[in-house]
Amino acid sequence: MDVRQLNYFIVLAESNTISEAAKKLKMAQPPLSQMLKNLEIELGATLIKRSKKKHQLTKSGHILYQEALNILKQLEEMKLKIREESNGLSGNLRIGCNHIAILNLETVTSHFLKQFPNVSLIIEQNDSITLQEKLKNRTIDLAFLQGPINQDIFTNHFSKMDEFVFVTSEELKQKSISQHDFFKKPLLLPDFHSLTSQGEQFSEILSGQPEGFTISYCSNYTLIQQLVASGIVNSFVPKSLFNKDNFLELFYYPIRKPFKLTCYHLISLKDNYLDQTSLNFIETLKN
Repeated sequence: MDVRQLNYFIVLAESNTISEAAKKLKMAQPPLSQMLKNLEIELGATLIKRSKKKHQLTKSGHILYQEALNILKQLEEMKLKIREESNGLSGNLRIGCNHIAILNLETVTSHFLKQFPNVSLIIEQNDSITLQEKLKNRTIDLAFLQGPINQDIFTNHFSKMDEFVFVTSEELKQKSISQHDFFKKPLLLPDFHSLTSQGEQFSEILSGQPEGFTISYCSNYTLIQQLVASGIVNSFVPKSLFNKDNFLELFYYPIRKPFKLTCYHLISLKDNYLDQTSLNFIETLKN
């Protein structure tokens, strides 16, 4: 039994005679009669009670008719899902991001889901080293992360540079600050344990810290800003992640010494097939 036979049987069931069904199918009657006979032999049941005026479906014929309708409907739905998947209109997209590479991620995902509401986003947060391993193992499709990218293993689809600013709860008179201003309160720094290049930059810029000065670390920027707002600590955050709307009591100041970082890259495993859903997300980010 195949799809063609099911289609033919549905037409037979919805016609009064085999002759009428043959006309609808634009075929001769004998092949259609033979197809019906073959179906009955295969199923071991009479499907239609023949009559010159009007044939009737048997109980078995009614069962086959309903099941054939369901099967063909499921086949059409399957085709639609596959077409939508190939066009990036549905399916799953697995994205990883590290603790600092979340610049405007909520804005990008919001725009993406408005355009592609049937796509399910699976977003996980982890350190850069783990995310690169997950890309290699193909357990995620794309990753936002900071740090040097091995171009032999990964393809970089998007990069953005950003500037660290000094964040404090105190309003200062000067427009920019120097190293000497960093040590008025304990510092709570972003956790760069897996990001060697940024750790070196912080070590350089904080080289003049007084003896016994306290530096703590945190991987969550929202928590950092909450603690700075409490007046207990000061910190550095990427300028584009500084949220003045949610923390009106905070102030940020440029650092006189140039202090830049690549805030994030969006990467995938090199030479790995990217489906249309991934490509649509990359295009949304670039726009």
